Amino acid sequence: MTVVDVGFGGFRALAEQRVGERGQLLHLRRLSNDFKRHTTGAYTTGIMVRVAWAKESDGVWEVGLYLPEAPGSMRISWFRELLEELGFNEREIFSKRVMRRHRCRLPCKLLGAEDGVPIEGVLLDLSPGGGLFGSSKKSILGQVHDCSVKWGLKELVLKAEVVGLRVNNIDDMGPRWLHSLRFQSDLDKTQEQVLHGWLEELARNA
Repeated sequence: MTVVDVGFGGFRALAEQRVGERGQLLHLRRLSNDFKRHTTGAYTTGIMVRVAWAKESDGVWEVGLYLPEAPGSMRISWFRELLEELGFNEREIFSKRVMRRHRCRLPCKLLGAEDGVPIEGVLLDLSPGGGLFGSSKKSILGQVHDCSVKWGLKELVLKAEVVGLRVNNIDDMGPRWLHSLRFQSDLDKTQEQVLHGWLEELARNA
């Protein structure tokens, strides 16, 4: 297997044969680019990854793999050393991927408004660190909500802070408010897995 693209929380690789089924947990070992270290067996530590997707083209399998415990997995020495060998900087990758937003239109509502009434609307884009939420009702800058997002039958609830607020346009239905949301970092493993899976799907369909 050859790693061809590394990003926050996982990577993309090419292989001569199928590498597991979607959702399957794999244990991978790395071959170092440092010949001396490789021959002395210094790199025997493996890493656990999960298959996000896989597709075959002209006899070559392309597979997306993610780290089940991201973002904490970014601190695993195996992965950090791999990034260094490939010329990537861990902080730069985190910053760029958090800022990278994927367009979407997902039903969404903000719970915990001051008047107790949910603010219903649409999530217009999504990233690992937040998203853009549009609605006919506005929240308050700095307000922390339970942000409930639906994709088909799945629902993801994340703590999100309103860090930006502006009017998009004004029509007969009243003003449309755009809220910049920032997700709080203390996500559990299930939340991370669902969010990462959605981002992978949006990236593939972009």
